Amino acid sequence: MSVIEQAIIVFFLLFIICEGFFGFKKIENINVFAVGRRSFSTLSLWGTITATWISGSMFFINLQRVYFDGLKYYLPSFGMIISLIFVAFFISPRVKRFLGKTSVAEVMRQEYGEHVGSLTALAGFIGISGIIAIQFKVFGQIGILFFASNDQDYFASAVIIISTIIILYTAAGGIQSVVKTDIIQLICFMIALPLVGISFYIAFQNSTVDITSVEKFNIKKFILAKDFEWLPMIYLALYFTLPSLSASDFQRLTMGLSTKQSKNAYLLTATALFFIKIILVSFPIALYAINSNLPKNDLLAYIMNHLTFIPFFKVILALGIIAMAMSTADSYLNIGAVLIANDFYFFKNTSDERKLTNARICTFILGATAITLAILKEDLLSIVLFSNSFYMPIVTPILLALLFNFKTTQRCTLFTMLVSFLGIVIYKTVIDLDYNIIPPAMLLNIIVLFSTHYIVEKWELLKCFGIRSKLKN
Repeated sequence: MSVIEQAIIVFFLLFIICEGFFGFKKIENINVFAVGRRSFSTLSLWGTITATWISGSMFFINLQRVYFDGLKYYLPSFGMIISLIFVAFFISPRVKRFLGKTSVAEVMRQEYGEHVGSLTALAGFIGISGIIAIQFKVFGQIGILFFASNDQDYFASAVIIISTIIILYTAAGGIQSVVKTDIIQLICFMIALPLVGISFYIAFQNSTVDITSVEKFNIKKFILAKDFEWLPMIYLALYFTLPSLSASDFQRLTMGLSTKQSKNAYLLTATALFFIKIILVSFPIALYAINSNLPKNDLLAYIMNHLTFIPFFKVILALGIIAMAMSTADSYLNIGAVLIANDFYFFKNTSDERKLTNARICTFILGATAITLAILKEDLLSIVLFSNSFYMPIVTPILLALLFNFKTTQRCTLFTMLVSFLGIVIYKTVIDLDYNIIPPAMLLNIIVLFSTHYIVEKWELLKCFGIRSKLKN
């Protein structure tokens, strides 16, 4: 990159950190840090939800997976749209009694006690650290291109510098800073997207490759192929389609003015994501038509060095990717810190002011953990699936059941979470097949939850052991 392009990126980062620190003195306690004053407009709520979902890792994963695997990854990923629509119509109306709650762990603690709340906070923290790490890894990729070097030191330096900026303004301003910067970052991405698309279109026009003749990009040929594997694709589709109700998503649901506002914001996000995914899939397909022999780690470098039809193309693309990654990382940093500071067992008796201090400390701890993971781990999608395998199968089914008015006892919930966790550990350490374990693990959670409820509690089978049911008749 030229000196001017480097200066533009530096100016953007300085502008973001100044905007993020603007509301530092207005954060009085943990509630304001977590959900603000619940005075966000629908447009602001839509902006932060959309910016969080459109991550930097989405760009990289979409680019690599579609380029090398074709529709095998892309078609299942459309399940995200269905998931958002489901949340809008069926989940958001059921969150009314939880509006204003700081986190999903607080809700679980309120309904099932301290132990369940702490386990939820811990599971959420583990899942969040992986998601943040892949956003931080994106900064490293940009850093290598920024300095025109493949030196790992430049990768680590970019990860640390840009990640530290996010950690600082998130710790300072809480959700207020997150929402404000998310909107700025979303605007940057929306400006960059069509300009990048124009460059791809110009390059694609000069290509002589008939992309429809390539099996992995032709739906009919792809599905009818002899080596087509249904099961991995179904599992991946289920992973994207099933609402994860991640800690960040649940926070967005509870920080709204009303359930109607949340519903509208999620529907707008689903609409925006639908069109964005259609645009994004054209990038790797066009890139394959331009050059089908690129190594995995050289895709972005090739784009930046050869698709230079628009002035300042490199910096436009870099800013768009950085903005996407920052908007996702700061959201998860904020809620991850709240999960531990407000809902973990050891901090339950501290004051709101002390919890606010703990939340800021936890932001730094979580950020440092994510930086370490970003530097050490490699494959982006594997990091996402691994981190989410310790949240979705353990927390999401129980939370969904609770939202749909199914409630059992604390011991049933704890037993279900323990069995789900052991199932994940056994799969990862003993079986470890090349399948996404999250959908079947969620099914296991549901089976154990309902079985223990109706067999142990509802039928009071524990009477045989002198233990009385805690459920009312």
